[in-house]
Amino acid sequence: FVVGLGAKWVMLALVTDGGFFGGHIALKLGEIRSVRLDGSFQTSFAQTRPEWPPALPERAVPIDLDNTRGLLRTFALAEQLVGIEADYKFRAKWIGVPDEIIGPWVYLREIDTHAVWRDKPRGFRIRRIVVVTIGDNYQRALAAMADGPAPRDPLVPEWSPRPASRD
Repeated sequence: FVVGLGAKWVMLALVTDGGFFGGHIALKLGEIRSVRLDGSFQTSFAQTRPEWPPALPERAVPIDLDNTRGLLRTFALAEQLVGIEADYKFRAKWIGVPDEIIGPWVYLREIDTHAVWRDKPRGFRIRRIVVVTIGDNYQRALAAMADGPAPRDPLVPEWSPRPASRD
């Protein structure tokens, strides 16, 4: 279900098996080739849920769907786990908290499959990011099992948002 549309990104409410809501996914508009309607019972069931109609996740700062930096900055400010997928030849999702946005790179404080925080942030080219997920069941389970919030490198100064720019 579409809950937000910007110049570069669309935000959808995720529907999991059985028609239950389970987080949100942002897709880069330029990556969408076709859309098909889901005619299964799950769509009808989702409309009976108390969360209906789905909406954008509530934030102190509105979600910026007009550019990739703004989208990532929204979640960095909230210190929320995100899943990032890039347009690499292999399909993978990296999960963590956006840490810094420097030039053409975003650095993610990653959490692994054992709910353990990695020592150093990993960099991703912003222009290669095509999918961002938030609040799905896997991410909620990781957050619940993690040993505290994502650590910050004491040698890196606290991150603060830079003025918005186009990617």
